[in-house]
Amino acid sequence: MPTTALFNDLKRRVDDLGSHMLPATKANLTYTPAEHDCVRAYVLLVHAEIEAFLEQRVQDEVARRVAAWEASRTPSVVLMGLLAFHKVTWVGTIGSLTAPTNGNDNKTWADRDIDCRLKRCQTETGFSLKSNNGVKAADVLDMLLRLGFRVADIDADLISKLDGLGTQRGTFAHNSVRAVTIQPDPADAKTNVTQIMAKLKDLDEAISNLQ
Repeated sequence: MPTTALFNDLKRRVDDLGSHMLPATKANLTYTPAEHDCVRAYVLLVHAEIEAFLEQRVQDEVARRVAAWEASRTPSVVLMGLLAFHKVTWVGTIGSLTAPTNGNDNKTWADRDIDCRLKRCQTETGFSLKSNNGVKAADVLDMLLRLGFRVADIDADLISKLDGLGTQRGTFAHNSVRAVTIQPDPADAKTNVTQIMAKLKDLDEAISNLQ
């Protein structure tokens, strides 16, 4: 299956950032302070683009699968993943078909049928994605497990590389350059991002191929 338009947009943006911000590689590593700042800015902006891509990709896939269910009752692993993550916060009894209760909150049984629960799952996922804060391992696993991925099926190297990118982004964003002892290397930054993008391409296709 071809990559999504969303991934293709990410690829173009990341390529543009590399062209705009990364200095030419120097064998003697004599980069200027301005060039080191450009590398830091590149890492920060690439991180932001990848984070936004992952959040939107998950949200789009959830919307697509819920719409397929509503249109034709088409089940999927994604819907199972959503329901597995969703929290049922109230309990009703079969004594009434109209008003099971939990404390002072009145509910109806319709609030518990699968259509209603899936819409609530979709809403909850949207809230979760809006409060997501990076591409560290916990952030990415939270997003992917919601789609029904098994941990064993997720590329561990991708998770590790994204986690490293998140750590590097945090270092650059929250520390003064005066505290830095090792300056960022543009060649290393580009190689790392290139490897991540190749793995994100595979992930983009894997999401589309979920049954």
